[in-house]
Amino acid sequence: MPSLTTKPLYVVLDTCIFENENFNFNSHDLSILKQYTQDGTIARLIIPDIVIGESQKHFRDRIKKANERIDALLDGRELRPFSATKSLCNYVRRIDDSKLFSEMVGVMNAYLSATSATILKTNKIKLKDVLDDYYNIRPPFGTGKKTHEFRDDIIIRRLREVVDVYGEIVSVSTDGDWKDALKDDQRFIFYSNLEDLFSSITKEKALTQKTQEYFSMHRNEIESHIENRLFEIPCDVDGLEYDNKGVVGGVDYISSDIQEISVRSKISGIDYIGEGEVIARLFTQADFCIECVCRDENKSIWDADDKDYCYEEFIPIIEEHILNLSVAITFSIKDGEVDGVKKIEPFIKNKMLHFDTETRTGCHSKNFDGFFSYKQVYQCEQCGHKICIDLIDYAETSSAIADRGMGPEIEHTISHNGECPRCGKQFEISGAIYEYPMGALNDDSTIIKWK
Repeated sequence: MPSLTTKPLYVVLDTCIFENENFNFNSHDLSILKQYTQDGTIARLIIPDIVIGESQKHFRDRIKKANERIDALLDGRELRPFSATKSLCNYVRRIDDSKLFSEMVGVMNAYLSATSATILKTNKIKLKDVLDDYYNIRPPFGTGKKTHEFRDDIIIRRLREVVDVYGEIVSVSTDGDWKDALKDDQRFIFYSNLEDLFSSITKEKALTQKTQEYFSMHRNEIESHIENRLFEIPCDVDGLEYDNKGVVGGVDYISSDIQEISVRSKISGIDYIGEGEVIARLFTQADFCIECVCRDENKSIWDADDKDYCYEEFIPIIEEHILNLSVAITFSIKDGEVDGVKKIEPFIKNKMLHFDTETRTGCHSKNFDGFFSYKQVYQCEQCGHKICIDLIDYAETSSAIADRGMGPEIEHTISHNGECPRCGKQFEISGAIYEYPMGALNDDSTIIKWK
């Protein structure tokens, strides 16, 4: 990773940086970037006018695709019968493309204003100079046919003109052509993403090491907080399997419920060190145990006249999944020391945990005849980790104790000694579960004692 030789910084962004953030100007990375411009660490954010034009083209293209999807939905078989209703007309309608485009341009302009960005004009670059680079295959031009090389050459030529003014320019772009064309000029420093830029800014600061040490000392507590945050996020499990022609197999789930989460985290970078806080980025690997429910098509009865099921039976299936996540964690600072955790926020696309065959590591169905399962979630009193335990797995004896009219009442005596998988705190669960009528919970006298 390159080092920053002068401060404050002058940073130029390529279109791909905004695109990677899905043009969400309130995203974590763009918000951190804004903080650096406002506290003076970044003296100037430089945005070529070509980048603004390309961003606006992205806005138009995305609005057009969204309207195409809405049109397909409105014209589709499912909604066509409701086309004359007020409810459909009020809530499902085409996007006003010009209005939404203007709003998006306003959002981007507000961000550029908040960061005091300088718009780099490129209209004075001479076409004959660009064509000379093209004919002589000078970087960024190569032997391939890439139309974006022309816009790259225009931006690069303009950067060469203004680097004398700034002394040093930090370029953030996933496009390697910028680096190839400017690599011989030591006044340019290159990063492929904002995360690397942030890490380079903070790596020499004393609080970086203190943050690492605090995280190591409080890892169990922090990881338990992450698990609790993940429990709060809705999940969707796609059990179907696909090829390039569509669905080829798998299971169509009706519902899914996360039973247990176990995470492992490490600090992948320090994004920001400011007045009273440090914002770090964690790489987190999370194991999920999810109970899913699907319809038993062999035992469910379909009514052809009503076009609906008149009787249904369901099968519970347990799936295990692994997700790799990024998590933003904000530490509070007091008297130059890390004092605690202020905020933990996982980066979750569309605010939904999505699981499919790519994330699945295991899958098995459960016997659902009778009282097959009784799960309880316990929170470790030492580290806060949530432990999901199926108590029926630890039934020492199961015996009928009385006949109460709808069959016998079954007493399942429970005895289980275990430990928290995160911190090793030992516990003992004892007592009994009462099943009556068959297949239903009547009472639970179990207790947990932490040793």
